[in-house]
Amino acid sequence: METDLTISEVAADPLIAMMIEADGVSIEDLKVLLHTTAKIEVERLRLRLHERQAANFYERLDEKARTEETSWQGEKCA
Repeated sequence: METDLTISEVAADPLIAMMIEADGVSIEDLKVLLHTTAKIEVERLRLRLHERQAANFYERLDEKARTEETSWQGEKCA
């Protein structure tokens, strides 16, 4: 099974070290970039999850309101 490298694994990988050195980037700068990117991504995913939870909540409320309205109309007609 393939997995993503951790930030520590990226920083310790000799091939990556050669590439970033060739680009003039330090390991510390790369770590900061990766940590910052990870934090931003976690926050984006957290907000997306909250939006989905809110949407599901309101969908359930709407469904309940429709069910109660149908039930109430049935009693009114009887």
